[in-house]
Amino acid sequence: MDAGTPADCAAACATLQRLDCEEGKPTPKGQPCVEWCTNVESGGDVTLMPACLAKIERCVDIEQCSYGRDP
Repeated sequence: MDAGTPADCAAACATLQRLDCEEGKPTPKGQPCVEWCTNVESGGDVTLMPACLAKIERCVDIEQCSYGRDP
């Protein structure tokens, strides 16, 4: 499975926001989803699996991306 790139964050966040998932909302400090996702992906140490997140159909499917299974 492809983890994705920072460029995939826009698609992932759009999906999360369309589904009204908590993860698509700004952080408590107001940082937008695309910004914090891009920061994580740019770091290279961990991934949020944005390519996977862009394909989910329900908020509960986020867990599938965390465990390396493609929805």
